[in-house]
Amino acid sequence: MKKMLAAPERMRLLDRLGLPVAGLKLITDAVRLAPVRPVASKGGGNVITTYQSRKMQRPIDTESRHIEFPAAVRLEHDPDVLEYYPQPFRVRMECIDSDGEIHQIDHTPDFLVIQEREIWVEEWKPHSKLVRLAQRYPWRYQIDPEGRCRAPLIEQWFAERGLGYRILSNADIPQRRIENILFLEDYLHPAAPACPIDVELAVRKSLAEQATMYLAELHELLDCRPDDLFKLIADGLLVAEIDTQALNEPTRCRVFRDTAVREFELQRTAQKPFELAGSFVLKPGAQITYDHQPYNVVMTGASHAVLEGPDGHPIDVPIETLVKLAARSDVSALEPIPGTERRSLYDFSEKQLRDGLKRAQALEVATELTRTQRRHLGKVLRARIEGVDERIALIPRTHDRGNRTSRLTDEQEAAIEQVLREEHLTSRAPNAKHCHNKLQALCAQRGIKAPSYPTLIARIKALSQQRSDAARHGSRRTYQNAEFVDVLHVDTPVHGTRPFQYVHMDHTQIDIELVCSRTGVSLGRPWLSFAIDAFTRRILGVYLSYDSPSYRSNMMLLRDIVRRHQRLPQFIVVDNGADFRSENFGLFAELMGIYVRYRPAGQPRMGSVMERVFGTANSVYVHNLAGNTKALRNVRTTTGKFLPSRLAEWDLNALYLGIEYWAFEHYDTTKHATLGVSPRDAFERSMKLSGQREHRIVTLTQDFLILSCPLVSRGGTRKVDRQRGIKLNNNFYFWCPEFRDTKLHGVKVPVRYDPWDCSKVFVQVTNRWVAAHCRALASLRGLTEKERELISNEMLAMRRVRENEEITAQRLVEFMRTFTPAGAVALALERQQANRDLYQDIGIGAVAVRDALPPIEIRPSDPAPSAHPEDNQAAMTPATNALPHSPDKGDAAGCDIPDFDTF
Repeated sequence: MKKMLAAPERMRLLDRLGLPVAGLKLITDAVRLAPVRPVASKGGGNVITTYQSRKMQRPIDTESRHIEFPAAVRLEHDPDVLEYYPQPFRVRMECIDSDGEIHQIDHTPDFLVIQEREIWVEEWKPHSKLVRLAQRYPWRYQIDPEGRCRAPLIEQWFAERGLGYRILSNADIPQRRIENILFLEDYLHPAAPACPIDVELAVRKSLAEQATMYLAELHELLDCRPDDLFKLIADGLLVAEIDTQALNEPTRCRVFRDTAVREFELQRTAQKPFELAGSFVLKPGAQITYDHQPYNVVMTGASHAVLEGPDGHPIDVPIETLVKLAARSDVSALEPIPGTERRSLYDFSEKQLRDGLKRAQALEVATELTRTQRRHLGKVLRARIEGVDERIALIPRTHDRGNRTSRLTDEQEAAIEQVLREEHLTSRAPNAKHCHNKLQALCAQRGIKAPSYPTLIARIKALSQQRSDAARHGSRRTYQNAEFVDVLHVDTPVHGTRPFQYVHMDHTQIDIELVCSRTGVSLGRPWLSFAIDAFTRRILGVYLSYDSPSYRSNMMLLRDIVRRHQRLPQFIVVDNGADFRSENFGLFAELMGIYVRYRPAGQPRMGSVMERVFGTANSVYVHNLAGNTKALRNVRTTTGKFLPSRLAEWDLNALYLGIEYWAFEHYDTTKHATLGVSPRDAFERSMKLSGQREHRIVTLTQDFLILSCPLVSRGGTRKVDRQRGIKLNNNFYFWCPEFRDTKLHGVKVPVRYDPWDCSKVFVQVTNRWVAAHCRALASLRGLTEKERELISNEMLAMRRVRENEEITAQRLVEFMRTFTPAGAVALALERQQANRDLYQDIGIGAVAVRDALPPIEIRPSDPAPSAHPEDNQAAMTPATNALPHSPDKGDAAGCDIPDFDTF
C-alpha cells in the first residue's frame, strides 16, 4: 500500500497539474490543518468511527457508519488515490443563481482526494437526504437524469481553482466489498506472511481444471488453511466474488481462474427481475402508448377493443393483436389507473379466501345461474379482460363498502389542522380535552360548527407516533417508541463477520456490597468491566475494581484480553464516556491500529449486546450472592437488619474468581438463544473458518505493558536534567543511568507512569523504553498512583503545607511517618490495597522491571517494614503507623540512583 506523499513530491505533483494560486492555497492549508473541525454526532444519531489509516499515517475521524466510514475505507484501498484529507477546509462563497439571486454558502466538504492526474473535493450524504435538499434548495442542489446529485454553483467555484467537485451518496458505496476489505485487512498488513508457494501452485492447478470452485471445496480438496487462501485473495493472486458474496461464508463464496471467468459466470447466473412483459390493464379509461403515441381505451369486448388515437378518431383493434404487441413490448401502459392495482393474498383474511373459493365452486357446478351468480360471473369475465386473477375477483370485499367521503368541510379540516399544529404538537403536551376546547373556541370565532370530540381523538390517533413523540416529548421518547431495526443494510452484518472484528467495552457498578478480606469492613459496590465479542457473544475480558471508570479500567481490560487470547480487536465499540474519549485511549488505539467506534448518545440499543450481558451477569449470578443490593430497589421497605452492607460476605478477590468462573465456564459453555450454540463453540468454529491470523498475535510483554500505561500530563513529555533526571508531580525527580548522556540534557522525552507503582516511570530513550526511579519514593514501591494522590490530598487538607507551597518528596515521606488513615481515607486505601493485591497476583498490575527493589507490603493499619532490624523490632509494638517511613541510603540499592555527592 502506498503511503502519503512527502512534501517535495506533493509540490511537484501540484506544479505538474498547473493549479491556480487559490487552488494551491486550499490544498496546502488542507495538508497543514485538516481536519478543520472535529466530528460530531449531529442530532444524536451519527456513529463516529476513528479509522487508523496506514496510507495517511494518521487517524481519520468519520461522522457516519454507512456513508463516510465506507468512503474512507474505499479511498484507503484505492490504488489511484495518493492522499485523502477529511474535513479539509471551510469555504465561504457567494454565488448567483439563474434568477440573479445572491446566495451565501458556508461549506465544509468531507474529503479532499489527491490523485495522479486530478484532485477532487467530495461531499458524501445519504441519497434520500440529497433528494430532500434538492427540493428545498433547488438553486444549490439538482438531480440529473441519471439520478445523481449535482451542485453547479459549487462546482463552478471549485473549477475556477482547478479542483473538481462531486456529491456522492450511499448508492456509490459497494457495502459488500467494503465488508470484505475489512475482513481482509489483516492479510493486507505488511507483517502478514506470504502464502506458501506449494499451496499457491496447487490452487492454480485446481482452478485450471475446473475454472471456478467454492472456497469450501478448495479447503477440502487441498487441505489448506483459510489464511493461505485469504492471503492470495488480498494480494490479488486469487479472484473471488468480493462484490457479491461474503468471504466468511466459504460454502457460498466462489473463486475463479481469472477475472474473465468471473465476469462470464456473474452475467450467466445473474437473475433477471421478474416481470410480465407488456402487462397492463386493458379497461375503459386506460392509456397505452404505441410507437411513442398515446392511445385511450374507449371500450373493450370479448375479442376487440376500441382505441382513441391522438387525432381523436376511434380505432377498432383485435385484442389478440394487442397481446402480441405487448409481448414484444411494443405496447405499454402510459400510466396506471387508480384502483386497478393487483392485490396479493395477504391482503385478505382466511374467511374472505374461503368465501371466494365457495363462490368459484358454485359457479362450476351451477346449471342455472341465479342473479347473484350472474354478478359473480361478470366479475370473472372482467378479471380475464383486465388481467387480474379470477379467483381474487370473487373474494368478497364487504369491508370496502360504505361512503368514505369526509363529512367535514374544508374550513373544519383547516381548524383541526391548526389546533393539532399549534396546540397538540407542542412541548406543553396538552391532553385531548384541552385541544378540543381550543378547537371549539376557534370554530366559534370563525362561525363554523365544531367537529365532535371523537373526531378529534381519531385525528390524534392517526398522527404518526414518531412525529407526535418528537414534538411533544423529545428525541429520547421518540427513540424508545420507534420501530426496532435489526439490519440497517441487507449486505452489512450488524455484528461483523468474524471474532475480534467488533468488541464492545463498557463498565457498570454491579449490585453487591463487598467487604475487606482482613478487617471485614464494608468497602462498597465495585465496578465491573466487560469486553464482549459481538459476533460470537463471547466474553473476552473482565476487570473488577473499586475505582470508577477511567483509562485505567480500559487499560486493564485490554491487558486481560491479551492475557487470555493474545489478540486485540479490529473495532472497539464504546459509549461517549470520558474514559473512552481520553487522549491516552485514542493514542493506544492509534499505536495498535484499533478502530474506535462511538455509539450515538441516548440510543442504548446500539449497545444491546453489552447491556444484555451485564443484565444476565447480575440476574443469573450476582443477585444470588450474599450482600446483593436487590433490596435497595424498595429502600423504604427494607429494615436495617437486611441492609446489604450488614449481609455482605464476599471480598474483591473472591468475587473476581466467581465472576471469572461464571463468564469463562458457565456462560461460555451455555447455549446462546441467538446463536443456537454456546459462545465458545461459535468462537472456535468462526476462528477456524475466518483464519487464525497468527501474525496478529499480541503477547503480554513488558513493552506492551508499558505502551498501555498512560502518558504524563502536559503533552506527555518532560525535559531531562542530566544531574537530577526528570521532574514529575511537583518536586518528584526520577532517575535512570541513561540520563548521564550529555546529548539528552535539556531534551524533552516521552514519559509514561505506572498507575500501579508510583515509584517509577518509563522514559523513551533512543527508541526504547527504560525505567526511571524516584529516590525519595523508592521504599514506597507498593503504593499506587491513586494512593499517592490520596495521601497528598490528605496532607493538604490537614494543612501540613502552606498555601501555594509545593509538596516535596521529603515532606510527603515525613507526613507518612505520623499519618494514620481514618474514615473515608482509610476505606479508600483499603480499596486500593484490594485492587493492588488482586491484579499483582494475576500479572497485569505493576510493570515488572529487572533489578528493581522488591515490593513493600503496605497496609493502612500495619507498620511498614524498615531496612534496619531495630526498626522492624519497634514495628512489632502495638503502636502502628499507616504508611512506611522515609527511606535511607539502603533503600536506593539496585535502582542505580546517583549519590547526593554526584549532583
